[in-house]
Amino acid sequence: MKLMVLITTTAAFSAVCFDHVQVQNILSPLDIQFRRQAVRRLVFGHEDAIPLSMLKPGKIVKLDIEHPSIKVSDGTTSYKVDKGMLAASASETSESALWVGGFNPYGTYDVSFAASEGNSGYAGIEFATPDNKNRLAVMAGFKENECTSILWRIVVGGITPMMIMDT
Repeated sequence: MKLMVLITTTAAFSAVCFDHVQVQNILSPLDIQFRRQAVRRLVFGHEDAIPLSMLKPGKIVKLDIEHPSIKVSDGTTSYKVDKGMLAASASETSESALWVGGFNPYGTYDVSFAASEGNSGYAGIEFATPDNKNRLAVMAGFKENECTSILWRIVVGGITPMMIMDT
């Protein structure tokens, strides 16, 4: 038994020493030469955009499943897709949101509105934490199918410390 352990230990020690000799023959990182092989620089334009998430009403199959409504105030807002357009309506003043996708700090966001009717209130884009206590919203106010104001709202810890309105 002692002889078998001694032979195994000697063989393992020899293997380690042998590997050490081979390691010394490997090139140093300073000896490695790099060559630039790419000659084209990628520039992304609007036509090259990679969509991270989007809400395209004309392509929605089931609105409440794909983009669930997030209730923000006591009122109720109903959303529906009609002729490829998203329509929001409420019988009283209400505030809600539709979940579109996750936030990417390196992404750019584009919001456009086809039309509004009467005094439509505000519509825009909002970034929020999952508990909805921290939010940043940029909204456009509409009246008679025309943008009349821009509203920036920041909510921190459920409290609105800042609201900036530009008319």
